[in-house]
Amino acid sequence: MDKKLCKTCGLAKHRFNKEIHLSCVPPFAIQKICGVKIPRAYRRDLYAFSDFYTGEEILGSYLGHNPYFPSYADWKKLGIEDKKLLIPPYK
Repeated sequence: MDKKLCKTCGLAKHRFNKEIHLSCVPPFAIQKICGVKIPRAYRRDLYAFSDFYTGEEILGSYLGHNPYFPSYADWKKLGIEDKKLLIPPYK
C-alpha cells in the first residue's frame, strides 16, 4: 500500500477544505484553505517567515489575526507583492 500521508497527523493527505484539517501543516502548494484562496506570493512570504504554520495559522494570518505577520490587506499595501522579497519589512 503506497498511500500518501499527512506529515502532521499521519492520516491520508487532506485537501484542507474542511475545518477538521486546520490543525495540520499544509504543503506549500496548497493555496486554498477552507474555501479562501491564499495568493501564491503572500503564501511564499508567509512560508519563508514560518514553514510550520498550520492551516488555521495561515488563514488567521491572511485575515489579520497574527501579530507577527501582516494580513494580506496590509501586506499588499506594503507594495511587496511583485518584488522578490521573502520576508516583508513589517513590525
